[in-house]
Order: sequence, then structure tokens, then C-alpha cells
Amino acid sequence: FFRQPQAAQSKSIPMLDLKVIDTGVGISEEDQLIVFEKFRQGTSAMSEGDMMKREHSGSGLGLSIVKEICKMLEGEISLQSQLGVGSTFTVRLPWTLEPRTRTESEMMAEIQEFSKNRVAKAAAHKAGREDGAGAEKPAG
Repeated sequence: FFRQPQAAQSKSIPMLDLKVIDTGVGISEEDQLIVFEKFRQGTSAMSEGDMMKREHSGSGLGLSIVKEICKMLEGEISLQSQLGVGSTFTVRLPWTLEPRTRTESEMMAEIQEFSKNRVAKAAAHKAGREDGAGAEKPAG
């Protein structure tokens, strides 16, 4: 969905929000402070009573890479999470569309015209060789 945050509204820059929502074990407040750091992952257990365990896999680089890409694109990533409920990751990026100077149908017409001209020239060139046109004349 599209949304303009307060900061972006003053600049008139529309923003694109991408949300990834899960209903997993959630991330503790303590771990939320480190999950975007390179080679860092949260703890593996939720509460002992629930016996829900989360196994770590990977190197702890995924979220740090996403954070860097967002930064390069002048965007941001945020996290909301609650233990036992799940997590929501939101990527917010500036959303600008380049003005279109030609419509898709106009571009397709140009491509088709270009293709027709190329085929016609190739056919004329081939026909010229077959009937001897353009061949060198003997000196005489």
C-alpha cells in the first residue's frame, strides 16, 4: 500500500511501505536492538513454559543487508514485535515515478515500424544480389 509519512508530506515525496508480518514467536525488546546489526541474531527461546524454541540458521546478515539497501535508497526499515504474538517489519522507500513521454502502444508501434524497415531492407539487399543488381561490371 502507499502512504505518506509526516516527514515526507512536507517534502511532497510519496512513500511506498512494504510490510512483512508473521505470527511467529516474536522478538524480545532486547533483541530488537541488535537484529539489524551484522552477524547478530536474537535469542533462541521464548518462554520456558511454552516450550517454543526457535532454531537459528544463517549468518545474521539478512536484516543488516536490508537495512543498508534501504539506506542507499534513502528509505528505512522498522520493526514492531511482541513475544508470543509475532513481528512486523516495514520497509519504507521514496516512491517517485518518472514522467512518461510516450505510451506503451506508441513505443510498440515504433518497434514494429523499425522491424518492418529492417526486414524490407534485408529482402531488397538479398533480391539485389540474386538478380545481379549491384554486381561489379566487367571493365570494358
